[in-house]
Amino acid sequence: MSEHFEKKLTFDEYYKDYFLSQKYFFDFATKGAFLDIAELRNGSRKYCFEFKKLGSLPCPCCGKIMTTREELLSFIDNVKIKKGIELFDELEKYRPRLRGVELQIVKKLKNLAQKHNGKNLKELFILMYRNSIKQLENSQKKVIAKISKLSDGLEGETLKAVKKDIAFVSKLLRKRKHTQTFKRKTFIANFYKLMSEEKLERNKKILELIALKAKKLPTSGNSADAFVVKYHRRSIEEIAQRLLDASLASTEHIMPRSDGGVNDPSNYLVQCKFCNNERSSMNYKDWLKRHPEMRSNLQIYIDKVISLIIENKIKNHDFYPLVIKSTLLKESDGLLDVRVNRIFNYLKLKYLKK
Repeated sequence: MSEHFEKKLTFDEYYKDYFLSQKYFFDFATKGAFLDIAELRNGSRKYCFEFKKLGSLPCPCCGKIMTTREELLSFIDNVKIKKGIELFDELEKYRPRLRGVELQIVKKLKNLAQKHNGKNLKELFILMYRNSIKQLENSQKKVIAKISKLSDGLEGETLKAVKKDIAFVSKLLRKRKHTQTFKRKTFIANFYKLMSEEKLERNKKILELIALKAKKLPTSGNSADAFVVKYHRRSIEEIAQRLLDASLASTEHIMPRSDGGVNDPSNYLVQCKFCNNERSSMNYKDWLKRHPEMRSNLQIYIDKVISLIIENKIKNHDFYPLVIKSTLLKESDGLLDVRVNRIFNYLKLKYLKK
């Protein structure tokens, strides 16, 4: 195997000999026999998984169509030159890929684009800003009021420190044109810092409740108003990129790198950036409790990949579905078992007859 690795064989060349040498290759494929080779093959961290470049590939987790880097660049170029209804029509093309906040933003833009047909994306964001800043501040004030009420139970210097922070934030929210802006992360971090230094158990418990409540403050990731406020001063390019960013195709390590997962296609799924970031290094048992839909969406992803391989639109990765089945079975303790009969039949015709 070390000799093969030194020659830097392609994915197919590396697995073909092993595949053909097994008398019972069906059994080996479904029981994870390829994983030992994958560890030897462990590729470069800079390896660019070619599947990310494939258009119309569904995310194996959420099922939404992912966006390639080329599609993103094309989208940005088109958005820069379009206004009003034409701009909305361009956004509408990508609507099935959007989720949550981004989807809400496109819905908001629809009415504005019809009323202001000569406005570009940035100008429409500026129009949305006036209403969004009011809505955002109202949401922030409600959370701050609940934090203030919780802080009444604190004692000593901790009470003074928390009340000082609350007073500072309240002042910022009252004066929109203040030179200092409200930093949510800093606000939350202060409570955790106080918690680490606190000696009174009662204060610690209250600070923990306050920190959890502070996390309810709106962000550009969960609030359309916060999104508009954050991006209304940004360039058209930045706004356009942010709208499609969550749908961008990214390389997901099935076995996380933090757990020793290899940098190799044998350990890769193409997954949208949103799902990839959310999972991080979570084990599949917990992940599937949060996203049970992955079982069916993963099969759709594998079926699509198999079709592309058979149609010769993906080259040098004939064995990918086979190897990925092994990796998924092992990493998920059998919870994720995809059907790969079509690729088995294809491989038998292509290789075993020879």
